[in-house]
Amino acid sequence: MSFITRLRVTAIVAACVAAATATMAQADPVKIDVGWATAPTHIQPLVDALQKRHPELFRHFGKTYIAEGIHFRGSTPQIEALALNDLQIAAFAPSAFALAVTNAQLDVRVVADVFQDGVPGYASIKYVVRADSPIHKIADLKGRRVASNAIGSFGDSSMRVVLHKHGIADRDITTIQANFGNMPAMLAEGKVDLVNLLPRFNRYLDDGQFRVLFYARDGLGVSQAQVWAMRADFIRAHRAALVDFFADHIRALRWFLDPAHHAE
Repeated sequence: MSFITRLRVTAIVAACVAAATATMAQADPVKIDVGWATAPTHIQPLVDALQKRHPELFRHFGKTYIAEGIHFRGSTPQIEALALNDLQIAAFAPSAFALAVTNAQLDVRVVADVFQDGVPGYASIKYVVRADSPIHKIADLKGRRVASNAIGSFGDSSMRVVLHKHGIADRDITTIQANFGNMPAMLAEGKVDLVNLLPRFNRYLDDGQFRVLFYARDGLGVSQAQVWAMRADFIRAHRAALVDFFADHIRALRWFLDPAHHAE
């Protein structure tokens, strides 16, 4: 066998191996990690639980894709994870989306709504102080300590918009980053003077320990608080699997919204 013939045979074998490897890779379910920060505004952890409880709703799960929610302190920490391909769907505030494009230079696309804020008749993110606090108006926050889940997140940026409208610059406050779950205790113990209170902690308002100072809608009005964002190259590479993922996800959302399932 001549050298050229052997070279051709080698090339053909290599091409066959590459084709077989590609076929095997395509047969594996695409892994989709979904970022989230708070539930139920970010519903992915509930969808994860529903998949285990009612797998029949997820017709494509384990076949063309596997999805799982990954918890983050806020939206801005998800930028690095998306850049490193450690995350496939990021839950971004508008500010985080802008940072992903302008700072991280990522080619990202908005693919879904997560939640909106300030819609008439619906809730808005609230910022609270202790009931016995001397802070009675926004201007009183000057020189105070405020809690933020993550710099550049929706909760953080909407707070700063309100403060700026009342003449309080970033340098006029001390920002302490903390998990949402720790914020009520930090406020109650006097470690901070203002927190973003999640709905699951409304009992602090009901029993009179805290009071609302302002809402996100006071600075932004009706706003798109969170979106799902994905890298364009991942969408191109796995479009069929993503269609299956979203079909199952929409089916799950409809299950949650059906009054017949509310007790469960």
